[in-house]
Amino acid sequence: MIPSYSSNVILAKARAMYGRCLSASDFHNLLACHSVSEVASYLKNRTAYAHVLADINETTIHRGHLEMLLRRKLFNDYASLSHYDKTVGLQLSDYLIQRGEIEQIIQCLRLMSAGRTEEFFFAMPLFFSSQTHLDYVAMSHAKSYQDLLATMSGTPYKKILEQYPPEADGRIRLTEIENALNTHLVETLFAVKLREQLINLCGTQVDAMNVSRIMRMKKYFHMPPDEIRRNLLPFGRCISKRTMESMIAAPTAEEVMTIFYTTAV
Repeated sequence: MIPSYSSNVILAKARAMYGRCLSASDFHNLLACHSVSEVASYLKNRTAYAHVLADINETTIHRGHLEMLLRRKLFNDYASLSHYDKTVGLQLSDYLIQRGEIEQIIQCLRLMSAGRTEEFFFAMPLFFSSQTHLDYVAMSHAKSYQDLLATMSGTPYKKILEQYPPEADGRIRLTEIENALNTHLVETLFAVKLREQLINLCGTQVDAMNVSRIMRMKKYFHMPPDEIRRNLLPFGRCISKRTMESMIAAPTAEEVMTIFYTTAV
């Protein structure tokens, strides 16, 4: 059982972090920006990302550099919670670390699929290296899928990736791999003894991710219902199975959203 004091302390820390997140108004203003420079300037001068972006030159910053700095803040937050979590004996650190690792594996695979694996070297989060079991430097030197698998030795990800070798034409099965890795992540989360409120929150997040996946698979890949079902995450919480099935069966992405708007979440 999680001690109530420890649970309350880490919950307070997480709430403090949440309070510094971007608001709906911030996202509206960011959508109105016309360039990376405008986005960087807004984040630097009007949000809690100010300290992360304090030393940048908004007029010359490159998109990749900005993304790297934002990911650094995210990973630092993960590391902070993970460290604190371990000191009070909770297991949520496993989820936070795995989430960061999976994001990097998917990023590396996307670059490999585009023939630009070497770019991972400039984006890899060395600041997170003390928390992860992955060898990011070795990953950045991987020239093939087999090379990448070799860097995963001793991690649970190798067994997952081995199930999805590239197609005969060399195409990396990104959608299937992303689904398998995120399923592993969600299973890790729900293996933790969480409060009911956190279970509902996490389950709602899974629902949102699944709706997004249904939309994407219908609009861009025109997948049939059976294929869509195989690519959804487990542990959805708030959307009923009947409603989810209606979205899966909907003929267009627009109709998926129409059904989604009738739900209570």
